[in-house]
Amino acid sequence: MSGSGHRGLWTEAKYPGDTVRIKMLYRGGHGQPVELGDVRIQQYESVLRVATFLPGYETSFPGDTPKMNPERSMHCRFADLADAKFDEYLEKAYADGWQNYEPELHGALR
Repeated sequence: MSGSGHRGLWTEAKYPGDTVRIKMLYRGGHGQPVELGDVRIQQYESVLRVATFLPGYETSFPGDTPKMNPERSMHCRFADLADAKFDEYLEKAYADGWQNYEPELHGALR
């Protein structure tokens, strides 16, 4: 994967599907229900998936564990493209009323 200006924000993938970059978000509060979500980049060997879980949607099949799926996602092979799509998804989330969530600062919002 090619280098990127944002690569300093990435962590090292320990296993396929590991999240290498994430921004946790929330919206609501002040008398409204609080939703938690995130924008993330996951690494699957040489393929990256950029996805939004704002908050995601659940699918389940009889006899299987329910799974959360992203509202939108894109697969790519280049870190620069993944970072650009991450930034695009994050800007859209901010426009939709999501705010940065820092657990150390905000604590438990639910």
